Amino acid sequence: MIRFPDVYARSHAAGVIDTGGAYLILLGLALQAGFSLITVKLVLIGLLLFFTCPTATHALVKAALAGGLEPLCRELGADETADLADEAAP
Repeated sequence: MIRFPDVYARSHAAGVIDTGGAYLILLGLALQAGFSLITVKLVLIGLLLFFTCPTATHALVKAALAGGLEPLCRELGADETADLADEAAP
């Protein structure tokens, strides 16, 4: 994650890893528990994580933007600029 250029790329990667890892752990626990009340509770925890993990990542990125951190943008080369112009033409 240190190799990513700015806080926005890092937070995206951290959010994906956080959410995906939590779901895989919950899936493993549900498979181990079988179908029972524990599985229902794990599904409810999964639903909670489904809404809270991306919301927390969005709040952190929005705070970084409000704090003045500008995203890093690379300059487009001549071939990429021509490709964009071709796509925009009707």
